[in-house]
Amino acid sequence: MNGPTPIDFPFRTYLKVLFAAFAVFVFLKIANLLLLVGLAILIATTLYPIEGWLVRKGVPRTLAFIALALATIGVFATFLFVLLPMVADQFGAIPEKIGPVIHDLGAKIPDEEMRAKFESFLKDPPKAVGDLPAKLVAISTSLMGALFSVGLMLVMALYFLADGKKTYRWLRAFASAPNQKKLDQTADEVSKIVTAYVAGQLITSALVAVFVYALLSLSKVPAALALAVLAAVFDILPMIGFLVSLAAAGLIALTVSSSTALVVLAAFVGYHFLENYVIVPWIYGNRMRLSGLVVLLSLTVAVEVGGVLAGILILPVIAAYPVVEKIWLGKWLGARTLADHAKLEASADPKPSTD
Repeated sequence: MNGPTPIDFPFRTYLKVLFAAFAVFVFLKIANLLLLVGLAILIATTLYPIEGWLVRKGVPRTLAFIALALATIGVFATFLFVLLPMVADQFGAIPEKIGPVIHDLGAKIPDEEMRAKFESFLKDPPKAVGDLPAKLVAISTSLMGALFSVGLMLVMALYFLADGKKTYRWLRAFASAPNQKKLDQTADEVSKIVTAYVAGQLITSALVAVFVYALLSLSKVPAALALAVLAAVFDILPMIGFLVSLAAAGLIALTVSSSTALVVLAAFVGYHFLENYVIVPWIYGNRMRLSGLVVLLSLTVAVEVGGVLAGILILPVIAAYPVVEKIWLGKWLGARTLADHAKLEASADPKPSTD
């Protein structure tokens, strides 16, 4: 009885498998760089209309670019050399002030075993958390790496602002004439979404920073500036960022009093609803109409797969999907599907009145 006939794969198949494996390996190695490039494109796309406005006002394009470059570098330098040291000083003073609060919270733990473990941690934190100095060095290294990544991202954004249009035209030439029209339409509509997203996010982050700083300063809560900066940064991540800011502010507000903590928590929740249902719809209009469930699921998956950078990028990506669907996927989805999606999009979140 003859055995099974062995399958003989051609040599080209092995080459394809090796090439695919190599491509996946390279992609995984440069994934973080690609995320930085994506963020740089977001920033450059936002700066481009400002450059165009300056040019229309009679400013030479070169001078307009230099002005935007200096403004971008100035903002980053101000954050790095002025704001960051102040924030670091305030965060450094928190452990001393919050220690008694943590002791009081530990004493209220009902389970004896859990309370004993908590008290053991407080008596000898290095033993509980491991080599604390090594962890502090690792945190400092991560912070320096993050600052370097931000600087690199801003440099790439300026390069995209200077040569992005030329690069786009060079890549566009590889497409057929019909696809070139689709690319132009996609670029035009997606750029409006990206600009709305970045500009809107800057506004909402600034507003939440002012709100948190004013609230905590009036409530005599320590580290008001540090918590305001934290809230502004984490406002980029919907829902998740709010919970992080809420927990940090509430815990530090306990150093003043429990009633102050309740006031701070209530004010945070109130502002969260105000931001979601009034400020954000008014700022974004109909350009960033996203389902809360879609945002939460997309954000969770993106952060799990690619970290915080992916979480930041995912929102404009999913907001741009209707444009891609309309221009590129209509042939496969059909006119009825596109019409149904358009009706759902139009009725999901009507643009608020600005009267």
